[in-house]
Amino acid sequence: MSYLRARSLLAIGCGLACSLPICAQQSPRPKIILDAVKVTGAPHLANAAREHLAQILEQKEFQGGSDEWLVKVDEISLEQLSQLDGSGYIVKGACATWQPESQDSTAVHVSVTIDLTEAPPPSSFRLTSLYFKGTTAFPQAQLRNLVPLKDGEIVTTYGITAGLAAIAALYEANGFMDFTISTDMSCDNARKTESIVFVVDEGQRYRIGTVRVYGLDAKTENDLRSVVQPGQWMRRWSISDFYASHKDALPPNASPQDVQLTRHDQDGKVDLVFDFISPSQSDQHN
Repeated sequence: MSYLRARSLLAIGCGLACSLPICAQQSPRPKIILDAVKVTGAPHLANAAREHLAQILEQKEFQGGSDEWLVKVDEISLEQLSQLDGSGYIVKGACATWQPESQDSTAVHVSVTIDLTEAPPPSSFRLTSLYFKGTTAFPQAQLRNLVPLKDGEIVTTYGITAGLAAIAALYEANGFMDFTISTDMSCDNARKTESIVFVVDEGQRYRIGTVRVYGLDAKTENDLRSVVQPGQWMRRWSISDFYASHKDALPPNASPQDVQLTRHDQDGKVDLVFDFISPSQSDQHN
């Protein structure tokens, strides 16, 4: 017997509704787990937004026994896509259907398809040009490719913020510890066009100098040293990732904020000290 079902479309401000029959099915288990999520419809929606929504929903757990979990899936979809739609089109509705993949004594594992509806964008500004100021480390063409807005497309918050995040990630991965970026926008109200300048302050570039570690077992210390090797570009996120992935092996309340950094601007190096010894023990190595 199929568990596939259809239900009312959740729509925002558009007066739309679908009233489709609900197929007979067995009573669902108390817990519903989303093993797979597919996003259809809304052809102008950016692929990155679809993938992000699927990642958010996959492996989420809901209480079964009624259609409330399906309504919650729709609500989450609309909430997320109101922030992520990169096309300028407006996602107006979401209608989720599901079918079972497996079940055990505590849960039903399901796959979900979320069908989206969209509305054309309101009168908006289209991009005429986008370029960069203050960049020397990377070619303008390389940076421009990181911004998911093409000339002639409607300028969207998603396109700008996604571009800013991608450019920041590139700089941070290559040792620019103090990198900043901002936008300068110029609008032509008559033509409904907009030009954008990304203003970059690259700052000093650093490689890792010396690394000292106190208070870790041999394996955890080796794992740490593998991501902060002398001579590598200084990457703050690699330190944060280590703290997150080794949380159980670190002392309680250990934080990347506790890492001691000493900069040597003349040779572009930064020395690191990781001190995991409690204050009462720290005098042993001072």
